[in-house]
Amino acid sequence: MPYRLKRRLAVLVAMASIIGLTTAMDYPTPLPDFAHPHTPHAPWYQPVNAATSRPILIIRGGFTDLPWPAVKDDAWLGRRFFGPYPSVRDYFVRSSFGRVDFSRARESSGTPDDGVVFVDYGITLAQWDALTDEQKMRHGVNVADPLVDYSVFDRNGDHVLADDEVVIAVLQSVPYDTGDTIDGPGASRAVDPGPLLDGMELTGRTTIWAHSAVNQITLDHEMLHTAFGLARDFHGYPINGFDLAGGTISPYEWYVELGSWHKMHLGWANPTIVTRDGYYQVPTWHTSGQSFLLYDPGRGTDDYLMVENRRRVPGTYDADVSDNGLIIWRVDETQYYNPSPSSYPIRLMGPCPDYSCTYDAWDAADQNTPQRDMTGPWRDGTPSGVAVRLAYEAGESTMAYFDVPGPGAAVDCFDRNSAGYRREAQVIAGQTVSVRLPVQNTSEEAGSVGLGLAGPLEPGWTWSGETAELGAKEVTAGRLLITPPADATPAAYRLWAEATWLPGPQHGSRCDITVRVIAPPSATWGYASTRAAQYQAPVGEEVVLHPSWQWGTWKRDGDPNLAARNTTMIRTGTGRYRVTMPAMGSLPGVAHAGAGVSWGYVDAASCQLASVVRENPDKILDVACFDGEGTPKNLPFAVWASGHSAGAEPQLQARYSAVGGFGDAVPLVNEETFTSTSGPVEVRRLGDGRYEVTAAGTAFDASGFVRVTPLNDSPAVCRPASVEDTGTALRIGVECMGPNWTPKNTPWTLTYTQGAGAHHDPSVPAAYATTTGDPANPTIDTGRSWSSTGEVPTIARTAPGVYDVNYQDIGNPYTYPADLVDVTAVGTAARSCRVLSWNSYSLPRKLRVIVQCYDAAHRLADAHFSLAYLRAPTRT
Repeated sequence: MPYRLKRRLAVLVAMASIIGLTTAMDYPTPLPDFAHPHTPHAPWYQPVNAATSRPILIIRGGFTDLPWPAVKDDAWLGRRFFGPYPSVRDYFVRSSFGRVDFSRARESSGTPDDGVVFVDYGITLAQWDALTDEQKMRHGVNVADPLVDYSVFDRNGDHVLADDEVVIAVLQSVPYDTGDTIDGPGASRAVDPGPLLDGMELTGRTTIWAHSAVNQITLDHEMLHTAFGLARDFHGYPINGFDLAGGTISPYEWYVELGSWHKMHLGWANPTIVTRDGYYQVPTWHTSGQSFLLYDPGRGTDDYLMVENRRRVPGTYDADVSDNGLIIWRVDETQYYNPSPSSYPIRLMGPCPDYSCTYDAWDAADQNTPQRDMTGPWRDGTPSGVAVRLAYEAGESTMAYFDVPGPGAAVDCFDRNSAGYRREAQVIAGQTVSVRLPVQNTSEEAGSVGLGLAGPLEPGWTWSGETAELGAKEVTAGRLLITPPADATPAAYRLWAEATWLPGPQHGSRCDITVRVIAPPSATWGYASTRAAQYQAPVGEEVVLHPSWQWGTWKRDGDPNLAARNTTMIRTGTGRYRVTMPAMGSLPGVAHAGAGVSWGYVDAASCQLASVVRENPDKILDVACFDGEGTPKNLPFAVWASGHSAGAEPQLQARYSAVGGFGDAVPLVNEETFTSTSGPVEVRRLGDGRYEVTAAGTAFDASGFVRVTPLNDSPAVCRPASVEDTGTALRIGVECMGPNWTPKNTPWTLTYTQGAGAHHDPSVPAAYATTTGDPANPTIDTGRSWSSTGEVPTIARTAPGVYDVNYQDIGNPYTYPADLVDVTAVGTAARSCRVLSWNSYSLPRKLRVIVQCYDAAHRLADAHFSLAYLRAPTRT
């Protein structure tokens, strides 16, 4: 997908609770009332009744052969129905947000007017069971009549006790109830025809019937039918655990709230009807009553989605909700009375591929529910035209992107692997960091989508973003380049990534990312090489590379356990080695590999890096070695790695991954790429195997050491073909070749240091040198060479392509721990060079290096080269 890179300053954008900024298609004004109170699903199932407070009359009774359990007396039932949490009254007061209340009914049984009538039903349990449910209800109200004046509940004086005037519950004893038993069913049943009681007609009214052992949530469920007119049961629907209207019978107490669809119809909570694409904050359902409704005006108002945020919170009526996270209900109002299981009017759309998960909420932080987009069809299988996308982690307030008809653009900042579940990036002050984020065109038509940052930003911060042409609903990866100023205070900065629908820039969405600015770290580095036949170790055997021929800054950080560690190697195959460098993975940086000491083996052999992985705190190097023909071969090798560091002298580190495409320079932005000048680093691919690296900054003068290592598991050799100071930048030409000496496209790592060792650590002796003149009779280029002692080495050509380089005062006076020499060919000639051996142990402070260079035929041939020398600090 082609992109057009844009650079612009961030603009200040006011944030709102609705993070999406898109405007909608033509939705009607006013918006529909989805509660449709004038055409309710059932006569009492509507807001007026649901706001009508009324008394509850409880009739409890036993049988001639089975008394009511003594411990469940009037006071116990009073607390169960009218007490504080948890009770029936408290459930509905809280659930309705105070819109409805229940009181104790007037009666003369026991304690007058406590709402509980205690009776003996005067028949055996078997005789009771032989009655129909409706007959049981009639028997209960008849037996209680002497203790109740039913006429006091006739609020409107019509001599008919309606469901909105009093709630009646008929409770019976059961054999299995030992007094502390929780179990058994409940139901709502009509009263069978019978005589007037106190001049009142009770025939046909709805009454609660339940066992004495029933749990409270079942009583709440039956109240929903009896008091509020829920005309059909939903316990057969896949909503159990998320809605009071689901199944509730169980041998234990548990609590779950009433869902948004029911509360909307009862007038207890009004959803926000979504009319524009964007991110929406969804607060906790049981405390806010806030839900969201998505529909397509072109489809009508019978089909829609409702979204709410559920959380298990002790002491609430969602204490036992099935899961934490977003709940998505798919509704088809036309199916309210359809008994077919395939025609649910309300279906829970769970976070699994076919949305059939009925016990899980949408929680992107839960590894069991990684799915984040609900794009399912309407109940009849037709495309819905609406979607819930990019569900975020569960919490007191969670977030999702609601996609409805109309323009929109989404950017996704979620990162399951981050502690805060938001994309994070770390950058050294003054450097540039790349942040890649998924971007989607959520419109119904193709168009341009831009990715950028919305303000406010701290002074001095800059950024550039990208645009892409995307088809309808198409997703791509966009990139932000973010640069804090060099004097930025080290801290975590919260920034807002913004996707914009460019045909109408007011349409878009935002989400937050974290950019952690750190101060330039002190130098971290290390080196190691094989000795003797270590490179021939059996496959799978871990080998400690010779402790006298390795060193790293982890040995001086004060941690004795860390200082005791050494670089290790495991041979994984022919010519392949897994090298673990302790403590080098905690911070970004680059690594290099080359052929090691190999007396007696004269060949254009090479070693390179197949991959580099940071496994905090270690750095894992996959080293691949090849003979001159490009065949994998077990060979001695040497490796070194260094991190970004501050210092008076310039440093450039880079990792290049892309291998295709020509044209304009591409910003090189990744964790491993760093420049001490704080300017941009760009790479232009000039042709096959040819690259031009440009690092802005006037501090660079092209006098430094350059090392380029292929990052590839197929054989390649790279060299710096040119190094140039443009006056405003450093320009390095890189050329890479395959084993047949033809140009080869490959990823690579690059290090440039100037006036300091390759590790960029001024506290430790080091050197680098580059040859010049006739390669058949070379000299040391003093303008491109440096040593911490000020020494310029001598060089002698001892045979075609063989060079003897000598220092007199750079080596370790104590011999061990020893050192490392790394060599690279330089210049325009197609050559490769390697170190054959180095000797710093025969004479204190002296260093002798033997270099061999090869041509395309893999024969020794004269060439220019650079070498770098690293060693451990001098013992004190």
